[in-house]
Amino acid sequence: MEAIWGTDYDPSTDTLYRRPMCPECMDGIAKVEDGEYHCFRCQGIVYVTDPEMKEWFSLREQTLTEMGYCFSCGQKDSMERHFRKNPVTLEWQLAYGKCKYCGTRFL
Repeated sequence: MEAIWGTDYDPSTDTLYRRPMCPECMDGIAKVEDGEYHCFRCQGIVYVTDPEMKEWFSLREQTLTEMGYCFSCGQKDSMERHFRKNPVTLEWQLAYGKCKYCGTRFL
């Protein structure tokens, strides 16, 4: 299946935006651990060959990791916080984290 352009919704900005989607389910796709793009809904492999789609993903697949203060145990530089780019604004936003000292996690 070849990816097509569709419309998705970002709740953090209350915005509709254009994104590559699965042609069968009309749901979003993302690159997973095997290096292929898979549909969120049907889990089928979706091929991304359009250069504009490849650029769209390359801007949004970047991640950032920081160490910080744990809100649970109070240890300094023990909370590993992971950031992803917002698909609309491309600004960094906190996604999830885990304390390496006490094991507290958040989404």
